[in-house]
Amino acid sequence: MIHPIAFIKNKPELCAFVLEHGLFGFLIWDTSLGMVYPSEIATKSMGLVPHQSFPAACLLNHSGYNLDPKYKPNHSFFGRICFDPNESAGFPFHFHSIEVSEGGKSYRILALDAALNKNEENQIPIIQSEMELKSVSRLLDQMANLAKIGGWDLDLRTGKANWTDVTKRIHEVEDDFNPSVESGLQFYHSEESRTKITNAVNALLEMGTEYDLELEMVTAKGNQTWVRTIGRAEYENEKIVKIYGIIQDINDRKKWEMALASQTAILWSFVEHAPAAVAMLDQEMRYIALSQRWIEDYKIPLLKEELIGKCHYEVFPNVSDEWKKIHTRGLAGEILKSDEDIWRPPGWEKDQVIQWEIRPWNLLSGGIGGILMFTRDITESYETKLELKHAKEVAEKSYNAKSEFLANMSHEIRTPLNGIIGYSDLLAETLVDTAFNEYAQIIKQSAHTLLNIVNDILDFSKAEAGKLQLAEEPNDLKKVILDSIRIMDIQAITKGLDIRLDLDGNIPKTLMFDANRLRQVMLNLIGNALKFTEIGFIVCKLERLESTLEAEVLVRISVKDTGIGIALENQKKIFDSFTQEDFSTTRKFGGTGLGLAISRQLLSLMKSELQVSSTLGQGSEFYFIIPFRLPEVDLNLKSDSPNVMEDLEGKVNKTNRSGLKILVVEDNLVNMGLMKNFIKRIVTDVSILEAENGEEAISVFQKENPHLILMDIQMPVKNGYDATLAIRSLPAGTTVPIIAVTAGIIDGEKEKCFAVGMNDYLSKPVQKENLKQILRKWLLEEDSRIKPEQSS
Repeated sequence: MIHPIAFIKNKPELCAFVLEHGLFGFLIWDTSLGMVYPSEIATKSMGLVPHQSFPAACLLNHSGYNLDPKYKPNHSFFGRICFDPNESAGFPFHFHSIEVSEGGKSYRILALDAALNKNEENQIPIIQSEMELKSVSRLLDQMANLAKIGGWDLDLRTGKANWTDVTKRIHEVEDDFNPSVESGLQFYHSEESRTKITNAVNALLEMGTEYDLELEMVTAKGNQTWVRTIGRAEYENEKIVKIYGIIQDINDRKKWEMALASQTAILWSFVEHAPAAVAMLDQEMRYIALSQRWIEDYKIPLLKEELIGKCHYEVFPNVSDEWKKIHTRGLAGEILKSDEDIWRPPGWEKDQVIQWEIRPWNLLSGGIGGILMFTRDITESYETKLELKHAKEVAEKSYNAKSEFLANMSHEIRTPLNGIIGYSDLLAETLVDTAFNEYAQIIKQSAHTLLNIVNDILDFSKAEAGKLQLAEEPNDLKKVILDSIRIMDIQAITKGLDIRLDLDGNIPKTLMFDANRLRQVMLNLIGNALKFTEIGFIVCKLERLESTLEAEVLVRISVKDTGIGIALENQKKIFDSFTQEDFSTTRKFGGTGLGLAISRQLLSLMKSELQVSSTLGQGSEFYFIIPFRLPEVDLNLKSDSPNVMEDLEGKVNKTNRSGLKILVVEDNLVNMGLMKNFIKRIVTDVSILEAENGEEAISVFQKENPHLILMDIQMPVKNGYDATLAIRSLPAGTTVPIIAVTAGIIDGEKEKCFAVGMNDYLSKPVQKENLKQILRKWLLEEDSRIKPEQSS
């Protein structure tokens, strides 16, 4: 901020300059910043706020143009200060200028003197009018520059022609160019444009006929451009003495119009030749353009040319009021569509299903010009869709019936198996040191074989329907393989065979996988190897392979035997359902032929593939490569102590109780007796309550308030789900542990049990050890009534 008085202080020559000429104060003009700082007197004379600076653009010369910093630096001149562009006069002053340097910068001191002497005061209105005229002239020049409009004239009396600066710029000629009619016509090179302008100028000169043309011309620099030129005549005593006009650069607009015309032509071509039924209509619903497909789809007995200009309602007189309302909404600017609409055109014997869309199209001048209608006949695809929908419903009903049948069969088969396996287990415990123990074990083993067949059939059904799922959890791969070998060891010893394990030490202990499903695959492969091997051994080999992914462990797992082998032509079909190598194999070795098919499905879910390498008479090797994921946490930090148990919601109070009550809800008397026997062998000092259906279970619960409920699912009168919901609705039933005991293993059943409020799940056939773990979990391991492990 510059203070003018401080600036000239101690500078006698500047003070003298201001005192002599600065009647109305003075200005300090910082030419480098473009700012002007008025003195206190100058501020008052112009009505400004004290110490208010203003931009140098407010300084104008006599002609009304911005004052150039280099204009008369040390002279006096007439000018004005104008703060408002709308106020043409501003504050007129006689400026006295002097240029000074301060601190390496250039400044100008402008002393403000009266615009006129007292003797010339009567000239002020004339001066101001002149200034206003020049201001208007400057404004017109600026507007002409913006609009690219130039002027020209030709005085026929003197033969003198004049072009404005804009006209010269449009023609790209030099400022000193001397125009004439002949030289002006030379800029129109094309025959069409030159003919038009020549004829128009001649008619203007001879008859005074005005013209308004849009022409293509070539500038002096060889650039092609479009211009609009207008010519008129000026008369004197009914004689043409002068012609004049304007010329405007319309190149940008013309290019836009040409591009628009091209796009319009493309649009019209698209509408007319579109492979769909398309029609373009105006605000009166008259046809402007339409495709041939429109005529064909709607069987219109007119040519395309005959339809143009006709009203849509004249062509289709039976259009409903509903459709007319849709058209009206489209004409109002809405976009409407329907993927499926049914209607019957006149003269048709059946309904037509169409897919349609209506959208407005806009005029160049703004506003909606009409609507575009797109329709597509989808009658055939619609009927196909209905057929597919019906077929899908039939298939779903069939699948649901099949699922229901499998659920019922699972329940009906597992229920007696539960009794067979359970009682054979109890019998084996009772007859430990007798020959009858062997008979009991055979019964138990046979029942388990039957159970495996049932499980295979159910797994195959799930695989067929794509319902097989994996539950990936952190597991010890070596332990899962060893467990599988231990389970099959008895069969191997019986046949005099040896099962060996070859384990790669580079395989991490803990990996992410579904242990139950991998164990199922291994048991199937080892079981097949034992079944088809009479002499020799079986080798289970685990080998780590190289992987390109850091978080992936690639492991090749194989089961190799020294058995009968498989012929090359049969190595593919063994993976088919219900198929073995040949019929004689089925008779000799037995089996359902489902094991390998299910194993292949399971490995496919694990992103692997079961493969075989075999030589007839020498043995077989079944192998697969699995990409295991590494766990995200270090599971070795977890405690393995069996004495530390999580305090789960719904557990019975941890303190010892007298008179422990367990309610068994079971409609099958055999399974009821088995559960009671198991409980008595697991828990001491226990009262076992019985209920044959869900209705009885609710009644017994209200009377006895048991500490734990073992709930069957499929029962008469009221099933286990409804019984659980009813018990949970009772005040005393919110925390009692309810354990589902079911013979069904259909997908979603376990989740449904938890959804209705059950705490845990036991699958039939119930094993005593599994029941013991459940009771320990929900009655607490510290309960002294749960008996310790006994060797059998």
